[in-house]
Amino acid sequence: MAFFVFELTPPGRAASRASRQSLQGRVSSADSLRSGLLGEGGSGPDQGPASTAESVALAWKGMRGLGLCVGFNFFVTLSVFPAVTTQVVPYSNWFGSPARWVSIYGFLAFNTGDFLGRQLVGLYTPKSTWTIALLVLLRAAFVPLFLLCNVKDSQHAVLFKHDAWPLGLMAAMAVSNGYMGTVCMMKGPAACDARAREMGGTLMAFCLCIGLVLGGTFSFAVINFSTGVDAIKCGSGSNSTIH
Repeated sequence: MAFFVFELTPPGRAASRASRQSLQGRVSSADSLRSGLLGEGGSGPDQGPASTAESVALAWKGMRGLGLCVGFNFFVTLSVFPAVTTQVVPYSNWFGSPARWVSIYGFLAFNTGDFLGRQLVGLYTPKSTWTIALLVLLRAAFVPLFLLCNVKDSQHAVLFKHDAWPLGLMAAMAVSNGYMGTVCMMKGPAACDARAREMGGTLMAFCLCIGLVLGGTFSFAVINFSTGVDAIKCGSGSNSTIH
């Protein structure tokens, strides 16, 4: 069902066209290689990088900027979501219970915004890598902005004293996360040499995973800065108590 819905969206249609073009290109390359081998006794045309190391180097040369962008994009998101965002306490009783607040604000708002952000790629896509890098760097502002909300046991002054602020920040962070992540993952492999685009896609996924890991790790430091609580020691202490 999710695949069917994706195929109906602009990014889905664009991905389908790109897949067909890639398949046609591979068929043409195979025909050229076969004719070259038959006509020139095995010398053939340029067959691309001779080794995996050369393929990685060639791919990294083309997508390194976008790889760093996608890594930093998810690093910022995981720095505050969900470790900090789920600790924001609502001012009003409209949500009924803290669990309902976390469900609506912490997860429903994020997933909805992230999905919408991915669909916006079909409307506009930045052309320049520098523009993409600037937009990704601006997302770092979400870390201090969330810390200025009503975070539980925060040691710092609360600037945003209304529930609309964390909801708005969550929506903005989610939309920008989905949008910038999709832009980077689409443009990264395309920026590589034609012989190394498959490796470029692999390296983009690797950069994304590195960003997730580093962001999740950094969230412990963010929590410690906000509340003064060492989340790592608390976790190990609770585990020892259970055992």
